[in-house]
Formats: sequence, C-alpha cells, structure tokens
Amino acid sequence: EFWSVFVRDFSATYIRNHSPQEIEHKVLLGIPADMCFAIYSSMLNIPATVESHTYESLVRKAKLAKFEGGTKPDSDPADRIELSEVYWYCLKGNVHVASQVTGLLSPALIENFARILQLAEGISKHDALAILFKITERLATISKAGFKYKGSRCLEDFASEQFLHVTKQGINILAFFDTAFERFTEESMEKNILLNLFNMVLLEGPDYLLRLLCSAFERQKDRVLSLDGDALKEYIFSEEFFSAIDSETLEKSLNVDFPIIKYENEYSFMNSNSISGNDNEISNLQEANQELTLKLEGLKEKFVQLQITHEEIFGQNSEYASKLAHAREEKASLLIRKANLQQKYNQLTMQDNLSNTIKANKDISMENQNLEQQIEVMKKKVEAK
Repeated sequence: EFWSVFVRDFSATYIRNHSPQEIEHKVLLGIPADMCFAIYSSMLNIPATVESHTYESLVRKAKLAKFEGGTKPDSDPADRIELSEVYWYCLKGNVHVASQVTGLLSPALIENFARILQLAEGISKHDALAILFKITERLATISKAGFKYKGSRCLEDFASEQFLHVTKQGINILAFFDTAFERFTEESMEKNILLNLFNMVLLEGPDYLLRLLCSAFERQKDRVLSLDGDALKEYIFSEEFFSAIDSETLEKSLNVDFPIIKYENEYSFMNSNSISGNDNEISNLQEANQELTLKLEGLKEKFVQLQITHEEIFGQNSEYASKLAHAREEKASLLIRKANLQQKYNQLTMQDNLSNTIKANKDISMENQNLEQQIEVMKKKVEAK
C-alpha cells in the first residue's frame, strides 16, 4: 500500500506529510518486484522508456559493432554485460567505453550499475537501459571535487576519531573518495545489500554514500584504530573494508544526518575565493601576455625586415657573382686575344724590319753603283786630261 501511494503521489503530498526516515526505512525493507520500475521511474522522473523491439535492435547493432570493432581497448572491463554494451553503443556509436567521463561517473561505475540492474527483479532489459541512462545523466553533473570535500567533512564530524587517526598516518582521505562509489557498488557485497544501497542512491542521490561511509567507519572503528601506516591504508582501500557492510550498517547510516547545505556552502565559498585569487593572477598573466605578445609582434616585424634585407643582399650577391664570373671570362678571352695580337704584331714587326733592311740595302746598292759610275766617269775625265 505504501509504494502504491508513493508512485501515485505526483504532487509529493504524501512525502511531505511523512518523515524522510519513514520512507528510508521502507526502502531498506525492499521494493516490491512488481512495482520496481514504477518506483524507479518516480524516483528518477523517467518520462519515457525504451520499447522492447527497439532494445533488441540495439542489442544486435551493438553486437555487430563489437564484432567489427577489432581489438578491445584497455579501458574496457574484462567481462562486459549486454546492458553496458548497448549503453555505450547508444552513447558513442560503438561498444567500447570512453576513456574519460564527467562528474562522478567512471566506466567501472557504469558497469556496476548495469550489473545491479541485472540483479533487480521486475526490471526488463529495455527498462533497465532507460534507468541506466537517467542515473548516469544525473551523476555526470555532480562535481567530484565537491563530493570528495563533503565526504571528508562528513567523516571529520561524524567519525572524528577515525578521521583524525587516518590523517595522522599521512593517508590522503580525499583519495579514498576517488573510487569509493565504484567500491560501494561492486559485486563483492550481498545481493540484498547491493540492491538496497542502489535504491537509497536513487532516492537520495550519491550523498547517501557519505552517510553510509560514516556508518561503515563507525562500525569498524576498533579495526581502523588498531592499524597504522601502510596496514591501515591497505585496509580502508581493500575489498575487506567494503564487503563488511551489512544490513546493520545500512540501518545505522540513516542516523547520520550531516549538514549537507553547510558543506556545500563551505566548498562554494572556498572555490569562489580560489577563483577570485586566480582571477587576479589571471589578470597579471594576461597583462604579461599582452606585453610579451606586443614584443613578439615587434620581433616578428624586425625578422620580416631582416628577411627581406637578407633576400635583397642574397640577390645582389648572386648578381655580383654572375657579373664577376662574366668579367673573368671576358678578361680571360681578352688576355688570349692580346696574346694572339702580340704574336701577330711581333711577326709583322720582324717582316717590316726585314723588308726595310732589304730596301735599304737595295738603295745603298744603287747609290754604290751610282757612285761607282761617277768614279768611273771621273777617272775617265782625269785620264783624258
């Protein structure tokens, strides 16, 4: 009767008139299998579901994509189930998981959710796909840093002795929350515990895990305080710590009522101050960047001018080298021509000298003959007298 009223309470009147603890206790008692999807739809506000034949078509396409996909990436879990393969196929067009996800999501957490939905009675495969998409959509918008801060503050306030002991050992408690969600939803827990935990997360969101974590640290207080150093770190990060969560731990988690709004305001305030400080630093960096940008532009202009000058000098050098080579060739040609002309000149000079000598000899010979004739004439005249 309670769940029938809960599902039909569209105005939330029933929920407002009853304490949250009463509803939480009902959830831990279990959700009827025949109303499971209706209750999940009410909790998650699922407007529509996937038709059965549509889901089967997606299964075939996912299997085909897996067959054609070749080598499996390292980010894929070793043993994937059908629901998660269909989920990834719908999300990104193939069955391989994304290397990075947003918010609180991780490939391992999505795989865990798919396995839990497989365990839930009264949930068909196509309805499970709609639930998986809705819950991952919600978790993708939650800040992981904010979640880790709230978890740390929750432990500090409600399991202070254990929190102090862990931090004194030099253990980074924030690192514990990096995989806490995945560890809380692993198959190592009993089926009923796992389903009840999942139901509480659907009802209250991931902040319920922080209440459960405080309850788990309180339940295992003696064991936590008895360990030191690496032994303590190994224990709180081990499967043994998480698998020790039982129905009593879930019941006691309902008594943890931490001021979530206070923690969120603290985180927002710190984050805003950090952002404000970062804004000043960013402004300084932007100014420095502008100055460096101007200097860089000036250097670029100088470089361009130097490049142009270099090209001009290089061009002139090529031109001068070409002219010099041409001049050298012309000089060599002229030297050869000069040598030839000199040789010809020498030859011509020798011939002229020889001709002149011969002519002079002839002239002298003729003069000698004339003189001889004159002498003969004179002799004859002398002899005649």
